[in-house]
Amino acid sequence: MRATAAVRAGRTAGCLVERPGFAPIPELLGGHGVVRQLSWGEMFSLAGTATAPMTLWLTSPGRNPDGRSLSAAERALLGDLVLAGHQVWVNRVYRWFDAEDGAGPAGAEHHSAPWWSVDSLSKLCGGGSRLGWVTGPEDVEHPAGLRTSGPSTIWQRSWAFFLDAAASHALHVQCVEPTVAARRAFLDRLRSELGWTFTGLEAGVSVTLAVPGPSESAAVALFEEHGLRVSPGSAFGMTAVSVRLAFSGVTEAESRAAAGIVARLAVAGLCVPR
Repeated sequence: MRATAAVRAGRTAGCLVERPGFAPIPELLGGHGVVRQLSWGEMFSLAGTATAPMTLWLTSPGRNPDGRSLSAAERALLGDLVLAGHQVWVNRVYRWFDAEDGAGPAGAEHHSAPWWSVDSLSKLCGGGSRLGWVTGPEDVEHPAGLRTSGPSTIWQRSWAFFLDAAASHALHVQCVEPTVAARRAFLDRLRSELGWTFTGLEAGVSVTLAVPGPSESAAVALFEEHGLRVSPGSAFGMTAVSVRLAFSGVTEAESRAAAGIVARLAVAGLCVPR
């Protein structure tokens, strides 16, 4: 996946990478021209006025760290950018945690979107599987010479035999459904107690909160003092003081309790939704 993206990115004038997002991506694509990290809106605007083709990288559905997904209008805009000659990559590794996208076939988007799609088993089976795949537009040739960089054939076939309908269902029940339920319980309580809305942030494995204050380390310490372990937003390229809460391995009861703590902090003016 990474080799394919890097090779394709080298064919454009530069790369626009989402902020926030997966930290290694700018370095991965950086060997092939100038890389700029921007919000989705800034990416779309800059690409719309660029005089040469650019590569755009973004994650949907359920972007880590905030759970954001592309809206219908944003998807249409991406399609326009592709028609204008830009190369768009949509990282879909969190598709399993989206109610609308997660149940469909892995390559379904290949038939409806003109951009490159990246999928992976890492969020379903664990990072140790090291298996992912790229789906490209029908009229675009895939780079040659990448086979030697992939997992061995026997490894791929072993996983293919393992991932029959029963095993896939078991992984979804064991790994996906509890995380989705825990995250939903957290958001539902915050809606109920604070009236917070999360339009466009309904998928994924995590949530981000902005924390008014002098430093990110102080923000992380604040949550730890109240019994919540969080990640610093800067680990995902965020520039404002913020924290990330992840729900993998968390029960619904724990999530509701965490939401109660966040609600109290919010009432005290110590955190707000991003």
